[in-house]
Amino acid sequence: MKPSASIIVSTFNRPASLDLVLAGFCRQSDGEFEILIADDGSGDPTAAVVRDYQQRSGISIRHLWQEDRGFRKTRILNRAVMEARADYLIFCDGDCLPHRHYVRGHMRNREAGRFLFGQAVFLGPVTTGALRRRQVEEGLFDSGPFGPRIPGMRDQASRTYNGIYLGTGFVSRAVHRCFHHQGRRARGRNLSMFRGDLIAVNGWNQDYERAGREDDDLVIRLYRYGLRGKSVRFAAVVFHLYHTPHTAEGFATNDAILQEVVRSGTVACRNGIREGAGLQPADPNALVSGQRVDYHNGL
Repeated sequence: MKPSASIIVSTFNRPASLDLVLAGFCRQSDGEFEILIADDGSGDPTAAVVRDYQQRSGISIRHLWQEDRGFRKTRILNRAVMEARADYLIFCDGDCLPHRHYVRGHMRNREAGRFLFGQAVFLGPVTTGALRRRQVEEGLFDSGPFGPRIPGMRDQASRTYNGIYLGTGFVSRAVHRCFHHQGRRARGRNLSMFRGDLIAVNGWNQDYERAGREDDDLVIRLYRYGLRGKSVRFAAVVFHLYHTPHTAEGFATNDAILQEVVRSGTVACRNGIREGAGLQPADPNALVSGQRVDYHNGL
């Protein structure tokens, strides 16, 4: 049976984190989904974690792997998009543990002409280091209206209210509307959209060879295509497991790529899904709408 959603989880050599993340997805209140692990060249320990869940979870889990030749996250994400069986895609990073109703929050808020984005609670090194699979399986990260009761929760780098869960009812929808203007902060760790919309903008831009700005690039092009952001801040919560922060190395190059996207006004990136799949290159000007959206004013 065709799944209602394809969960695309990106990862690279963080098997302990991926173990916790997959434990979280095994506890989802909405179980009609498949999981695609978009692996940018991890070693055997990551493959072992995936095999373990494939054998015992009862969830359709596919491990998509590519050789480690530097940062090529956007390329493996595009491959996952092409291989996804569902019409709706939910993106989550392999270091972001989903709340029990994470999938439900995205699925019940999906809407034509929108992409959805949520926030993350950033856990610190002490809390992250103490976590074990059993704690996730027993519901440590299940939260009531005032967030989860996690020992060491103050050991984090973000505002605690990002962990508040308000459900998907009227109150939650009213609160979400207050955060639509923050669409520019949408990140791939908590993001969803219809597969057709992502393919229309030629997916993730594969020109990025280091981490940083690739999410901004996609959001710019989604807005230009005519989509609008919709916040699921208190309906789809993730808890970001601590790791050493990315360095700023390569950001100047990435900034230049992003600025060219801003300047050019294109919607379909020049090096995306079609190019990764060996198809005819996309015309970067073919999808520019007659009513262009200025990135800085339109988000």
